[in-house]
Amino acid sequence: MVNAYRLKGKLLLFVGGMDHYVDPSSTLQVVNALITANKDFSLLEVSNGDNGVGIAYAYVQRKLEDFFVRYMLHELPPDWNRDPGKWFKPGRGPRSNTDNHSSDNLAWSYS
Repeated sequence: MVNAYRLKGKLLLFVGGMDHYVDPSSTLQVVNALITANKDFSLLEVSNGDNGVGIAYAYVQRKLEDFFVRYMLHELPPDWNRDPGKWFKPGRGPRSNTDNHSSDNLAWSYS
């Protein structure tokens, strides 16, 4: 944290609010150091996320890919809210689950 002032470029931090391996306060200490150093960064808190963000995997993966598209390809990512069906198909992808009666098992993947 003492080196936060040295940050150059873009930074994206994820924190799972229910992480049992890395206390979320550790990430927030880094956030505080970045703010104190007046550095720009992006932060995504997944309130019910565990280590690896749990059920929000597809959302977090999309945010990560959007970050890379924006800052490495210098392009705008798709407007996901405008037409999500155009980009995703339910029930496919890395978090697919055959148990369809729980909203926790929603999975989305790129088409």
